[in-house]
Amino acid sequence: MSASISRRAFIQWMPDKAAEPTSTVVLTSPQNRFVDIRLLRTGPNSQGHGNERPSSQLDGAIQLKHVDWAFAGTSASTWHEVNKTQQMSHDEIEQYRPFACTAIAEQSQETIAGKVQHTIWTHTIDSRFLDADRVQDEGDMIPMPSLGLTLERGNMCNPATGQATDYVEGWIDDAVESTDYAVLELSGEARGLFIKLGSWMQGVARAGDNFALQRWHQTDGAWSLQATLGNIDFPSNAASSSRLRVGDNVTAGNGNEHWTWTVIESGNA
Repeated sequence: MSASISRRAFIQWMPDKAAEPTSTVVLTSPQNRFVDIRLLRTGPNSQGHGNERPSSQLDGAIQLKHVDWAFAGTSASTWHEVNKTQQMSHDEIEQYRPFACTAIAEQSQETIAGKVQHTIWTHTIDSRFLDADRVQDEGDMIPMPSLGLTLERGNMCNPATGQATDYVEGWIDDAVESTDYAVLELSGEARGLFIKLGSWMQGVARAGDNFALQRWHQTDGAWSLQATLGNIDFPSNAASSSRLRVGDNVTAGNGNEHWTWTVIESGNA
């Protein structure tokens, strides 16, 4: 599988309307390791959350209440035939037109029949749950070329209600230019995963009740810290400034506490 950078355009909990209350970025490595971070936005699109961030951009330290969900793990996909219950009508597709990514949309007829990709995401670190493997996270991935989106359809627990609910998410897949990538893992009493891919770096980690995350974005050659949470240190300096090789150990931290991250994937995507 090739590496991917995915940004979410919307989520729709049935039967509600689609909206995007978060800034969501998912980095996936060639060996199907992923880091998925969803940070709450401010303003009217926050869908009434009581824990909105201050009205600043994503630019540094946040609190756990500003995190909608953040997790990491591995994914696995299979292909299967589309059945009648999975087919989407023209009107169903068109309701997502306001979220279309016109920069990459193709003016073409959607292919409803055929095969879809069913993906299962296995969580190893999770902001919501200490026992991350309890999470059931799977869905059907349906390309929608005329929208410039991939729709994900499935059923999972709606955190607002606590009930299993059908959902649709719209994803924009950014082009991954020829670029170095690296995946680093933290193991032992603390567990973590950190991915650098293209103009993004992000990671999550947990040591007991202590959950941590970081997200970085590169613009005009300069890296900026968009969000940081917790007191586990991430290998962002090494990942952003050097070519890492599998097996390398990177020490992150200041003062008396240090964290050793190990490179488990690297190369050119």
